[in-house]
Amino acid sequence: MQRDKMLRSVLGDERYRIIEAIGAKDELMHALFPVLTEECDQQESGLFPMDTWVDTFIEITLDSGCCEHVMDVEDAPGYCQFITQSPGSKRKQNFVVGNGQRVPNEGQVRLNMQYNGTPLASTFQVAEVTRPLMSVGRVCDQGLICTFDDEKAIISDKNGRHVCRFERSGGLYVARLDLKDPRIGLDKPGLFGRQAP
Repeated sequence: MQRDKMLRSVLGDERYRIIEAIGAKDELMHALFPVLTEECDQQESGLFPMDTWVDTFIEITLDSGCCEHVMDVEDAPGYCQFITQSPGSKRKQNFVVGNGQRVPNEGQVRLNMQYNGTPLASTFQVAEVTRPLMSVGRVCDQGLICTFDDEKAIISDKNGRHVCRFERSGGLYVARLDLKDPRIGLDKPGLFGRQAP
């Protein structure tokens, strides 16, 4: 997925479709992005050495118009081998994004995150979107409260304890969360939402 997106950005949509139609996409990718191609091949084939996990971060946008948590797996390095089918991907459903375009549901992945030392976990639907989006509706379905003002959005529990803070930037509410090892807590429910129907 990451290679496809990079190649599309280099070539443009029309040239990308032509290269894909004549079956030259893989060869061109190997020529243009040899190191990235090797890394992605290892990761997608399950050969990525998971005992070398290094925590990183992910920027997530809190979105009141989004019905599901959704993200492109590129935004969570090391997680691509943990994608599973979701009910929506089994039914070949699409998401309608802001410009009206339909993007396929490619499955789901559970993210293990941390905010100021507090572990957070949530299942995200996987689709080719521009940024990870956290659904306000899904957060509220978990009994949490979202409050917004002109500078920030706060997710709190019913006791008023702050769970996560999103800073307003460019009209969006964005949080930078630590992204933890995907193998942690695979058998535990998430805090920010359930598996999609």
